[in-house]
Amino acid sequence: MGYKDCTLDQTDRVNAMLDSSAIKNLEASRIQGFRILIYSGNERDEAIKAKENAYVLFPKADVYMTYQVPSFKVRFGDFYSRLDAWTTLLKLQAQFPQAVITNEIVNIKP
Repeated sequence: MGYKDCTLDQTDRVNAMLDSSAIKNLEASRIQGFRILIYSGNERDEAIKAKENAYVLFPKADVYMTYQVPSFKVRFGDFYSRLDAWTTLLKLQAQFPQAVITNEIVNIKP
């Protein structure tokens, strides 16, 4: 009896594992990606102004403002690739010359 005589049918088991992985991926709402840091500083009013200016440039954009003692940070967008973030950064730099791309956990858009 050689290896040619053996049969191993695990198709159902493999399909079940693939299905469960697909379901987990659909349930995931956040992944490693990029955002653009458009403001970092101690002035709350300046952070709010930066957020509002970002909405003027991109009305449908996602803009996030956080506070971690002692500074406010305003981050722009949810980008899956650095190239996408870079093309948007070039558009933002006229208004936000200090803007930089940062690694972030970003929201997945449906």
